[in-house]
Amino acid sequence: MQFVRSNGYLTVVRITGPKHNLLGLRIGEPETSRPACESLPPVGCCAHGELDEECLVDAVLEGVDAANAELGAAYRVSHVRYVENDSPPVRTYTLLAYQVVRHLHAGGVFLDGVQAADVPQAG
Repeated sequence: MQFVRSNGYLTVVRITGPKHNLLGLRIGEPETSRPACESLPPVGCCAHGELDEECLVDAVLEGVDAANAELGAAYRVSHVRYVENDSPPVRTYTLLAYQVVRHLHAGGVFLDGVQAADVPQAG
């Protein structure tokens, strides 16, 4: 996993063989009861089925809640960002959100100024 800080998002990139996922989170109070969600344009030529955005946000919130419970923290997500043609299953985003919160809480390094296009993609 690679952790990146870009345009206000804390991002994790995970590539395992033919599967690839990018998840960006803005930490803060959401303006509504659910975080805003944005899909980035497809990268490469992968043609997976569409990810269900509502399920993806639910998975992210589950991961953040699990990390908060483990760490005794209260991180909140205001925005979620993912790549439109990332690999299923949507449950992967639970793990990715959990990892972002744990990495942030532990004072882990997020590479600065790297754009999503600069991060290696499978495909």
